[in-house]
Amino acid sequence: MSYGSFGRKDGGLTDTPDLVTLLYRADWTRLSLAAEVSSVVDHDLAALRSETGVPGAESSRSTLLVAPGRRYRHQEDGFIRGCDGDRSWQELEDDRGWMAELSGDPRPPLRTLLRPSWLLTGFTLEILGPVTACGREALRVSATPRRSTRDGAARWHQPLDRVDVIVDAELGILLRHEEIFEGKPLKLTEFADVSFNPAEASDDAQFAPPSGWEAAEKNGR
Repeated sequence: MSYGSFGRKDGGLTDTPDLVTLLYRADWTRLSLAAEVSSVVDHDLAALRSETGVPGAESSRSTLLVAPGRRYRHQEDGFIRGCDGDRSWQELEDDRGWMAELSGDPRPPLRTLLRPSWLLTGFTLEILGPVTACGREALRVSATPRRSTRDGAARWHQPLDRVDVIVDAELGILLRHEEIFEGKPLKLTEFADVSFNPAEASDDAQFAPPSGWEAAEKNGR
């Protein structure tokens, strides 16, 4: 497969890396970034694709902090998850306050965006052209699922039309991910704002449970 190269008269993106290599080499464990993340999901449309009892559309915002060495902190409304590089944890808020617990082996936050190699399996990729997103040079890419004999048997999990993504031209991570089903947006996740090498990424306390390790270990899995 050939994915081509693109150039701009203004001196911007002039030598696009091979897309497969770019996605395959994306390594979230070496990143240092702080971001605001926006997510929207259409539950009514999702019900046509798989069984779900949640109606309407839902939007949410979260914050993400990533530092080299598998360290991160991802905070949503009423939920925080993180890792100090060796230990993963999460804290949930309920009527009694916050409860911390260990959550198993380290795993990437926002895997869809930060581990884009999943696009290399089961999709046909097409570069649509260069674009700027979050102030970054990037590529617009359309990923169309490859059909298989299993698709017809998956009654409650119909295949997507396509997935539209924006790939950071330097790092290979996704800055935007949108699933299209029956010609309509089903789910969108994107960086609303992102900065690299933020000062807070050097603060080890950011990657520990707010309630402390003792509380997390007490409720560890």
